[in-house]
Amino acid sequence: LVISPVNTIRTLMMMGYEPLNEFPSKSLFKRSGFRRVGAFSYGRALYRKHGILGLVNAWPVTFVESQVYSFVLTHVQPRVNYYANKALPNIDPNSFFGKVLLCTKEALTHCLCTIITHPLRVSRSMIGNESGLLANLLFTSVRVIAITIFEFLMERFGIVDMIVEPLDVNHELSSVDEASKKMIVTMIPRLLATTLASYAYHPWDVVTRMMCISGKSLKLAQPPFQPEGLESMIDFFRFLWSQDNNYWSTRGPFRGASMGARFYKTSLPVLS
Repeated sequence: LVISPVNTIRTLMMMGYEPLNEFPSKSLFKRSGFRRVGAFSYGRALYRKHGILGLVNAWPVTFVESQVYSFVLTHVQPRVNYYANKALPNIDPNSFFGKVLLCTKEALTHCLCTIITHPLRVSRSMIGNESGLLANLLFTSVRVIAITIFEFLMERFGIVDMIVEPLDVNHELSSVDEASKKMIVTMIPRLLATTLASYAYHPWDVVTRMMCISGKSLKLAQPPFQPEGLESMIDFFRFLWSQDNNYWSTRGPFRGASMGARFYKTSLPVLS
């Protein structure tokens, strides 16, 4: 319920919906351009136009989706690990092939979870149908691979050791403190890798959300938000690219990546 407004704002940003006009501004490098408001002002505008339901209307579906995903992951992951280790028992988990195997197992597990929870994800995107499943599966795979790669690079360049070393205290710890320390040591590198990877796979997330509602009667699935003729993922990527002729644009593939005020070089009025 607390996170739902943030998810709603982020999803609408990804779809290209802007409730407020941009205003002239300058970048950090003093370049003239235009800026849109951040998440707080965005949410306030949604509240004024649509009331509290405009911010939290998707929270029941979000809650059920997360619980179902967690339940399926808990029951599927041990089985995938068992059969993978049985088929390939002599692979060192710290070797390159061990990392590839780990990445494959993670991707397979999360893809199975995605297939089961996809109708809920689509419903959370404000419509109930099965479109966008392939895009959702590809996004899940890209997300898992990106996180695994960043974890591997962090270990390779000693970043994990730099994080863990300050937590390695000399005095004896109780069993509770030891368990807490192990949890933190495991969680921090994973959290950092996920944060870094999230920017790498963000364009796939934008395309997936757009494809989940593509071709339907929703206003966000019609021009000017989605031009007619968008069918494949390549078409969607090309459309996002055309918004600013720049892959890294926060108006195109990376829209919604920043929850703060967003700067653009050229003007783009509110789409209505």
